[in-house]
Amino acid sequence: MGSNADILSENDVNYLRQAIEVSGEARKHGQHPFGCVIVDEHDRVVAIAENRVPSEDVTQHAELRAVSTITRSRGAESLLNCTLYSSTEPCAMCSGAIFWSGIGRIVFGLSNASLIKMAHSNPKNAYLKISNKEIAKTASRPIEVLGPFLEDEAAIPHHHFWD
Repeated sequence: MGSNADILSENDVNYLRQAIEVSGEARKHGQHPFGCVIVDEHDRVVAIAENRVPSEDVTQHAELRAVSTITRSRGAESLLNCTLYSSTEPCAMCSGAIFWSGIGRIVFGLSNASLIKMAHSNPKNAYLKISNKEIAKTASRPIEVLGPFLEDEAAIPHHHFWD
């Protein structure tokens, strides 16, 4: 699990690390270890969210919560220049929400394939074998998807979580 972080800016790396830190906080709070940070075109953090699953509402993924927060205050056109940083590659549900929100760029840490390798040993863990990049390719507008990056760091909150 390497890192191609040299193609990211220093700010990209810092925001991705912040999302990874949020994922660790989610785990400390008894939630699944996922975190998300959204940054606008002026390099300001406009939303931060940790996962709230398990809960009665299984849609409370970090990315979906952050997208919900930001779309209440900004329109899709202004979100086109925003970047969503996710500790782990967004799932199909979150990828759809990101697309519909208008966000134009995604940077993620741990890949879905790496997460599945960590989670597959327990048959109670459910997952979809489709990547965010595959979903973005089907979109009617361009979405830049960059990742995985800092996978070793992004994997830490997941160690022994899915056993």
